[in-house]
Amino acid sequence: MKKTLVVISMEKTAMVQHMADLKTFFGAQLGVEGYYYHGNTAFPRQIRGDLIVLTAQELTATVWDRVNVATPILYMERTLFKHQAARLKERLTAERMLFVDYREDTAMRMISSLTEFGVRGIRMTPVGQETSTAYLEEMKCAGVKTAVTPGLGHFCPLEMEHIIDIGWAPIDAKTLLEIAVILKLYEESLEKKLFRYMKELITSERNIMFFMKSMILSKNQWQTIMENMEDGVLITDKAGYVQNWNSSFLGLLKLRPGSRMTVWELEERLPDPLKEILRSQELLQDKLIFIPKIRQSLVVTKQKIAIFEETEGYMLICKGLTGVQQHNARIRRQMHQNNYHARYTFDDILGSSEKIAQSRKSAARLARTDATVLITGESGTGKELFAQSIHNASKRSGMPFVAINCAALSPSLLESELFGYERGAFTDSRPEGHIGVFEMAHKGTVFLDEVGELSMNVQAKLLRVLEEREIRRVGGEENIPIDVRVIAATNQDLQALIEEKQFRQDLYFRLNVLPLKLIPLRERREDILILARHFLEELNAGGRKMTPRLEEAMYHYPWKGNGRELYNCMQYMACLSDDVMDVDSLPDYLRNGNTIELQKEILPCGGLSAEILDILAGDPVGRELLTELLRERGFSVSEYAVRKALAEMKRNGLIVYGRGRTGIRLTPDRMKKHKMDDNHP
Repeated sequence: MKKTLVVISMEKTAMVQHMADLKTFFGAQLGVEGYYYHGNTAFPRQIRGDLIVLTAQELTATVWDRVNVATPILYMERTLFKHQAARLKERLTAERMLFVDYREDTAMRMISSLTEFGVRGIRMTPVGQETSTAYLEEMKCAGVKTAVTPGLGHFCPLEMEHIIDIGWAPIDAKTLLEIAVILKLYEESLEKKLFRYMKELITSERNIMFFMKSMILSKNQWQTIMENMEDGVLITDKAGYVQNWNSSFLGLLKLRPGSRMTVWELEERLPDPLKEILRSQELLQDKLIFIPKIRQSLVVTKQKIAIFEETEGYMLICKGLTGVQQHNARIRRQMHQNNYHARYTFDDILGSSEKIAQSRKSAARLARTDATVLITGESGTGKELFAQSIHNASKRSGMPFVAINCAALSPSLLESELFGYERGAFTDSRPEGHIGVFEMAHKGTVFLDEVGELSMNVQAKLLRVLEEREIRRVGGEENIPIDVRVIAATNQDLQALIEEKQFRQDLYFRLNVLPLKLIPLRERREDILILARHFLEELNAGGRKMTPRLEEAMYHYPWKGNGRELYNCMQYMACLSDDVMDVDSLPDYLRNGNTIELQKEILPCGGLSAEILDILAGDPVGRELLTELLRERGFSVSEYAVRKALAEMKRNGLIVYGRGRTGIRLTPDRMKKHKMDDNHP
């Protein structure tokens, strides 16, 4: 939000000039308003602004009860430019002059500044509006005929024969610096402007100029060090707001390292996980966080910057994971076999069928809540893909996603991996103990794959975790509170396992809060070729072509291994086939088995002919109704395409046209084949 500064002066001329100077220096980032008070001049009862600047201390009593107590008040100081003083430096005479300003004390400060600059051949006497007439008469009698003034000729005594107007006295650099600091406008561009401004003043080289040079030199040295660091560095103030950064930091976040970016632009584009770290007072050492926007993990260290043991800011050091995983055992443990973050979103779940679209829609709704999800489905249907997508669409997306396969470990080892263990809990345990999955996933999501394989003992402990939201490490005595969301998955029938006394019913009810059943590939056949082509792209074989016979064969195959089996098949063909892949390119178990009929029913019409055969397996239908039924099944086809497919099927002896209104039907041989086909969906 744009800040507002209010200037209050003793007269209108000074108010207008000071407002113009402030607008010129600060530009559009500062709004400037002004009032003047002299005699009976009207003055507002309430003065509102982010900072009040008074040109004279006499104004304090006037504004005391008109300004909010929380609004800071600053007293302006003025100075002279070098070129103004140079006009007087040339007059190296013993002449006596008056120096006329608003008050005697401000006139005396101007005389002191001129003396520092080298104007020492003139004996100047300070004069202000409060100077008595008797004293001025005394000066006249002493032969003083000349007055010097910074733009205030109307204040000079009428008796003066000569008036030297050296020009308006500008605002001192100290006042401009204080305004910038109080209103938090100090940044690199303003720093350069202030430095150039001070070089023109007569009082700068011995005070603020010295400190500015030292500060800028130190800053440039620090900036040089930062820019030569491979790690990303971000500097904040003690409230966590960005102050400085290096190019490596922008590079890690993929924010155009070579571009100029303001503090506000960078803060706006910082990922949420980093914003949370900046706003927190907690210090970090090698903390692994996942950044969803760039789909990468960073190792973050946060240290405080102190002056005389008082915290003034923080430094964030961010490292990419490349190389760190090879050298830092602590990070490798946190990564837990690369299951620390979720890589996939709902955009990665491919398919155009109505069933997969409904699954995506249902899962997206589940992601809005924080309740436990149970994903069921055959092996290879993408249960972990859906679990990761749910996590990345949830409010926990910036936090860890830790997955563990419950079938891959023995019950005792699984227990220690889930809940962790204390130092010396058992033989061959790590000396420092071990953090379990639930602790590593704090504030995030735990994905329990193959949950149906849990032993009864581990099931009992998992039930307590879900009920109490706390864990106890193996060999530990303290309960550790955790905040995690649980997503479980299985390809088994848990209700059947409950009947067989192999799975706890109470645990089932705790897990089955939000059920999600995934559909096997054979029940959404229109997605098969979409996935197949996508897998070829992943395997860098996107230029390979599949013949219509191959597409038809793949369409009819039941794919009991679902997407995983399809991927293996495409990988095999991508490695061994030429530019055109045909039925002969299939693995032997597909090509030579009895599950696929590679006879005359494999048509160049692809999946369309298979759908027609499936429809005609029932009652005969006319062409118009057939077209309508195909569209209901998700095929965007024209009547011409249907006629073409029917003509091809008729030539292959699969269908016959009935007389009159009897419609189109399968040939007796094809109908018999259909009834005997055990693999027909």
